[in-house]
Amino acid sequence: MFPHPKPIFLNNFLEDDAGMVTPEYSLGMVTALSIGLVLFIYARSETFRETLTGLVDRALALAAP
Repeated sequence: MFPHPKPIFLNNFLEDDAGMVTPEYSLGMVTALSIGLVLFIYARSETFRETLTGLVDRALALAAP
């Protein structure tokens, strides 16, 4: 019935943010890409492949009758 008032401190924030990339978003993107790159490099390593293959082999050996 009555309009809900916006908090005063959000008035300018909600109207002035027109697709602009803020430093926080940029830092978050760089951080996420860095973590993804480290995980990608680790996933391509021989150690990871051996560990994953061993885990799958043990799981299949337990499932076999």
